[in-house]
Amino acid sequence: MAGSSAAENRFIIDGIDTTNAMVGLPLQSLNVDNVEEIQIKSSGYAAEYGGATGGVVNVLTRSGANTWHGDVRFYFTGDALDAGPKPTLRRNPQVSTQAEHITYPEDPYHSMEPGFSIGGPIKTNRAWFYLAY
Repeated sequence: MAGSSAAENRFIIDGIDTTNAMVGLPLQSLNVDNVEEIQIKSSGYAAEYGGATGGVVNVLTRSGANTWHGDVRFYFTGDALDAGPKPTLRRNPQVSTQAEHITYPEDPYHSMEPGFSIGGPIKTNRAWFYLAY
């Protein structure tokens, strides 16, 4: 960010610095479905973000409210959703001055990721909760 190396950036989640000082990457992983807001500051940021000569990535997570809310989700990816193998241009192994089109077989793969979130009041106008997986 802003021409700096990775080690000069800071990553903050809900006000807590999660930067790995050795490699400049976040130490804490975060489910992207739990993100409410992302702020990226590349220059001219306040003193509270001191220690970063590059950029600052500030993440705010979701929280509960006085009303019940939630969702259920299911992510699926796999080779069944792909358009199929595509031909590739390569140099002919027998004649190096010629090119040929070849179609490589596709490796089968699939991934299924279920998830849910729920949030609501513990005590109205006092305490809330938010849970996600």
